[in-house]
Order: sequence, then C-alpha cells, then structure tokens
Amino acid sequence: MSIYSGYKPYLKGKHYEHLLAKILKKHKFFVIRAPSSGARSKFYTPDIVALKNGKAFLIECKYKSDNKSIYFERFKYKEFKYLANLAGSRALICAYYLSLGGFRCLDIDNYDKITEKYVEYSFSSFKEKGIKPEDLDK
Repeated sequence: MSIYSGYKPYLKGKHYEHLLAKILKKHKFFVIRAPSSGARSKFYTPDIVALKNGKAFLIECKYKSDNKSIYFERFKYKEFKYLANLAGSRALICAYYLSLGGFRCLDIDNYDKITEKYVEYSFSSFKEKGIKPEDLDK
C-alpha cells in the first residue's frame, strides 16, 4: 500500500513534482515548477521546466505505485510536443515507479502505443530505456 492511499491525486502529484525538482536542483539544473500545471489551466503547461548548460527540458511528472503503464492524454501530448518544438527544448515524461525506487525519464516520442485518446508508456520502457533525471544533460 502506498503512503498516499486516500490522498487527492493532485497532492500526490505535487509531492513528486517537488521531489523531481529537488533532484534536478541538486544536480545543478535551474528549475521552475509550474503550480497547477496541466489540470486547471486553459492551455497545457508542463509540470517542470529545467535548464542546464544551454539545454532546456520540459517535463511532465508522473507517479505509479504499481508497474502499470502511464497514459497521457493525446491532446496534451500534441500541445506538449508543439510547446517543446516552439521552445527548442526536449520534452520528457518522468515517472517515479515505486518498484524502481526513483524517477526514470523518456522522451515523449518514445511511447509504446498511441490511440485516438491516449499515448501509452509502459513500465518496461521506463525500466529499460529510461534515463535518470540527473543524467538528462549527458
């Protein structure tokens, strides 16, 4: 059972966004966390913007207590990709999987399946191809 059982999803998400921001800051990234990103805004906003060595990273942060896939709404995926292209930045999905004990990040185009409504990223993709946040600039 997760320590977040019974918590509202946005509280859980907020905690992991702060944790990811802290990890990135520890590794000399300049980090901006967008409060209330995604859910409440009229336009899609990434959870985190991170900068280091002339590189920009737009990050969508997710948490999973099980090893199931992560689903990202396709309209958000399209807006995220557009924003990253506009900014000349790298768009990433960073997921904290409890079983991995930390974050792993994938480029948004490194999905397993795309449907009319969702873009799917599997646990095995994060486990096998995922990059640790501290290694994003390498």
